[in-house]
Amino acid sequence: MELIQVQIPGIYDKQPDVFAEGNLISMSGDKELGYLLTFNAQDILIIFYYFSIHRVAYITASATVPVNGRPAYLEFVNRPRIILAQLTGRSFDRFKRALYLLKKKEAQFYSLSWIFWLRFAHLMRSNKNSQNNIQQLVEMFKQNDEAVIPENSEIE
Repeated sequence: MELIQVQIPGIYDKQPDVFAEGNLISMSGDKELGYLLTFNAQDILIIFYYFSIHRVAYITASATVPVNGRPAYLEFVNRPRIILAQLTGRSFDRFKRALYLLKKKEAQFYSLSWIFWLRFAHLMRSNKNSQNNIQQLVEMFKQNDEAVIPENSEIE
């Protein structure tokens, strides 16, 4: 299994606040010095950055995902990732809320296809993030993950 690590800065660092979500394998460190989080590199990894007047979430996938895009290095992440979506402002807020609701209902949703995450981000941007829409999307991908992958996929 390939691993990816995210370094979360300590409370005394003059860095943006950073949070990561995904299939967590291990965590070490403390609040003062920072944390080192280890995730499965093949699954979706979500990185949240909080600056003083700006916040952004990146939905990222393994660099081996078959999309037209180049892997990028994100700050505090030790390996390149494909950025599937970048969410800011209201879409960021909708995404955090929807992710919270999704975590309450679905156990293994970080392992869903990268196409699911593209569509999930689109729901957030278009303000179509009702619980019903999200649940329908999850059920569609849980039933037949491979049937919905389009050819020559482009990242928005």
